[in-house]
Amino acid sequence: PAITDTAFGTWETAPDNAPQHVLFFSLHCDHCSKILANLSINAQTLPGKWHLASTDNKEDDLYRLATVQNSTASKENLFLEVLRVESLDTIDPVPVSEDLRQTVRTARAYFKMKGFKGVPVLVVMERPGWEMVLRGEGNITEYLRIRGFLQRELQFPSHAPKANGNATEK
Repeated sequence: PAITDTAFGTWETAPDNAPQHVLFFSLHCDHCSKILANLSINAQTLPGKWHLASTDNKEDDLYRLATVQNSTASKENLFLEVLRVESLDTIDPVPVSEDLRQTVRTARAYFKMKGFKGVPVLVVMERPGWEMVLRGEGNITEYLRIRGFLQRELQFPSHAPKANGNATEK
């Protein structure tokens, strides 16, 4: 399948000759959410096309993706709308188009065909035949930083405090 057929949503502010990006993500992945959060606060200055491809195929997830597709807020900031819908405790059942179902199947098939093991994965298409694959939050964030795509950057703690740790313990 063509990589752009894997995307359920595309963000483009100003068409130019910048590379196209395809972010494979899951609605259930904290690392993916951090990437989406940094893209969301820089959405207005991101060059080129940014395609979002979800690997989630459960019915509840498809409701969420359909909600994003049908939302006017997605036209304002696709990344932020994905995060908003992802964070909802419950999602109303909405009609899921056959196109969306096929797009998710295509994304999953492409993901498997390429041998990708986990999300997030960012595929950068510099030009036809020249692709770069970045795996993991750290590599993707570093790429975004080096390319100057992160005019602003959210900093996340590198590790959470231990669940049963107690600062007053002796």
